[in-house]
Amino acid sequence: MPTSRWFRLTRAFALTTICSLPLVPAVGEVSGETVSAATLPSVSVGDVSFSEGTGGTVTAVFTLTQDKRGRSTITYKTANATATGPADYLARSGTVKFAGKKLTRTVAVTVVSDAIDEPDETFSLELTGAKGAVISDGQGIATINDDDPAPTVAAGASTSVPEGQTGDTSFASIDVILSTASGKNVSVDWTTADGTATAAGDDYTPDAGTLVFAPGETEKVVVIPVIGDNATEGDETFDVDLSTAVNATLGNATDVVSIVDNDPIPPGSAVLTVTGLKQRETGSGTTTFTFTVTRSGETTTAVNVDYVTSDGTASGSSDYAAASGNLAFATNQTIGTVDVNVNGDGLLEHNETFFLGLLNPSVGAAISTGQAAGTIVNDDTRTTTIAKVRAAKGLVAVHGRVSPARGRKHVIVRLFRRHNGAWVRIRTKRSLLVGSTDVNGDGFTDSRYATRFGRPKAGRCKILAAYPGDAKFAPSRAIRLFRC
Repeated sequence: MPTSRWFRLTRAFALTTICSLPLVPAVGEVSGETVSAATLPSVSVGDVSFSEGTGGTVTAVFTLTQDKRGRSTITYKTANATATGPADYLARSGTVKFAGKKLTRTVAVTVVSDAIDEPDETFSLELTGAKGAVISDGQGIATINDDDPAPTVAAGASTSVPEGQTGDTSFASIDVILSTASGKNVSVDWTTADGTATAAGDDYTPDAGTLVFAPGETEKVVVIPVIGDNATEGDETFDVDLSTAVNATLGNATDVVSIVDNDPIPPGSAVLTVTGLKQRETGSGTTTFTFTVTRSGETTTAVNVDYVTSDGTASGSSDYAAASGNLAFATNQTIGTVDVNVNGDGLLEHNETFFLGLLNPSVGAAISTGQAAGTIVNDDTRTTTIAKVRAAKGLVAVHGRVSPARGRKHVIVRLFRRHNGAWVRIRTKRSLLVGSTDVNGDGFTDSRYATRFGRPKAGRCKILAAYPGDAKFAPSRAIRLFRC
């Protein structure tokens, strides 16, 4: 048989045999469909809620659940929300492992208790990675339920203030105190009310308002002007009444203010008058404010008088050291002094006042002007620069302000663009500061500026606005990033 024919017969036989064999699916295929890899278990973390406690620590326990058996490793970390570490809880990170039949694991986080009335707070446990599993719910929220009572807000029981002569104005300082600091804003209304002293009789200036304690604050002062006169009328009183406390309970609600009458001054008395002063604060340490008490009239006998400081806009717990005591005058001594230490700081603030009052003169002495103000003159040089940026068609507009006002000075405004990992300056402009008004209501005047640049090509840009400072005030600057 010719070779070519034999070859054709052999091939035909082979094809017939192959075609008659049953088809066997390849590994990974069933009826033409691909078989997926085994499904991994999924892991989730649950939320937790608990009471904060008032001292020491409590534990927040998060539960991690795996929906079926399988070996896996899960990484986690805590994350701040309204609760922050380490003040409210101790941050933690790490891993948990699943294996065998147990399908739950726990992570314990230490929470710091306190006695501050505050809103409920939260933080979270974040599942950051998984090996051998997938994460189905990767955030567990911990809610710290506050269980602390609200503080008590109260006025002092009584306050005394010397009246002064016609033309004098004394100031009654009524302390209003929170029993403990709060984590919430606390407010309380107040109003004056006539007693034997009346507003209509020109004994004091009536007023009313609302005190607001920011979180952490515990002291406020109500200051009421008292009008001096030369009338013989005896001591008189009026009230300062508290009402409608919010986020606090109301304690003593009435401070009885006594206006100590000094009329008439008996003939032959040693007449005492206190004089106030204005002085710079300094940026650190303490400065001594020396009040002068002058004795006139009778000088041949020894006399003495009590003194005490009281708050105005300055606080005896932070701005100055509250003082009280007795000032003695020897025979023929006509000048006495009282020293009060004032604390320096670097804060830009308004001038502040406190008062020194004279009370309880000894036999043979009388008070003419019984109160004087110490004015703490701010000498801090800090400035604040604000910048706002708007990128529009073809332009970058920059405007802002400098506080306190520095009219006719200049702000240096620089435009930068990010290039090859570095900031490259494109252009600089000097913008004139104009105006002297309180733009943002903080009690300090502001000067405004505005300028604009051609818009660079697309990319990351920034504006640097810098006030260079002057002979009176320090430099400051503001940076704003934007897409150009």
